[in-house]
Amino acid sequence: MSKTEVETVEEQLKFETCGICQGNKEDGIHIYHFFICQSCERKMIETQPEDEQYSYFVDKLKQMNKKKQYS
Repeated sequence: MSKTEVETVEEQLKFETCGICQGNKEDGIHIYHFFICQSCERKMIETQPEDEQYSYFVDKLKQMNKKKQYS
């Protein structure tokens, strides 16, 4: 591997897939094995229970308890 390829791999390892928006983000929080990016975390905090998006976040957070099956 060349130095450029190693740097590219290292850059890719910095990013994780958000369990809410499915985007590849660098900054966020981990709850168990579930990663939530900063943007989604902020949206969740600001969402009121009567908002339509509230139930979307609840459904996504339910996935946190599902065990991942690796093949």
